[in-house]
Amino acid sequence: ESDVGAPQPELPFAALVLCSQGSAARADFLGWLSLEQWYQQRGIPWRRGHLYYGPPGTGKTSLARALAQQADMPVFAYDLRTLDNEQFSEAWQNMQEHTPCMALIEDIDGTFRGRANVRTGEHRAVLTFDCLLNALGGIQTCDGVFIVITTNAPESLDDALGKPNFTGAGTSRPGRLDAAYCLELPQGPQRAKILERICGQCSDEMLIDTHDMTAAQVTEFAISHALAQTWNATPPNPSTSSADPAA
Repeated sequence: ESDVGAPQPELPFAALVLCSQGSAARADFLGWLSLEQWYQQRGIPWRRGHLYYGPPGTGKTSLARALAQQADMPVFAYDLRTLDNEQFSEAWQNMQEHTPCMALIEDIDGTFRGRANVRTGEHRAVLTFDCLLNALGGIQTCDGVFIVITTNAPESLDDALGKPNFTGAGTSRPGRLDAAYCLELPQGPQRAKILERICGQCSDEMLIDTHDMTAAQVTEFAISHALAQTWNATPPNPSTSSADPAA
């Protein structure tokens, strides 16, 4: 677990191109953020859980951190592979002293397949699935915690955690993970925004070249293209010329 601190008050979504599901996740987060009194008046814990799934490089972590930055709340990122039950429980308890905050668990399929911890058998204590469930939706949950879990393999999740229903934003376990959003490959208009922001232009050829790329790959393509254009447009420095003017 690590606390990356309070985000800087910038514009976190200025450089982030969201798909429709990403925009829906942002709207749901902002709705939750505005309803603290509504939850309290009804005696409901003011907490919510999101699952972000999709191919690698589609911006799952970037979306989570942008949401926290927009709300100016700290992010506590948990590497479940390195924690046992005691360490995780202690870290989770410590986080609750800094609410409102975000609890971020990335690539959960790298630790749990169903209910089994894939690290079992490494001759050390590992986190159990029951301990994780108790933290996410049990007595250890307190007001002001927004949980985000990411995965590239949603089909590997156990129903008790909150598997997406794949037809909407619902999950198999509201109260732990309340909503699930699939972050997909960027479509033409989204790729065009990335290319125009970085390159200052977007041609049909560039859109064809970036077809089936993730947002991260489109960004790298745009950076490489923009740098190449900049280098080609930079005139040579006479002071570095190897020619001898006296020759």
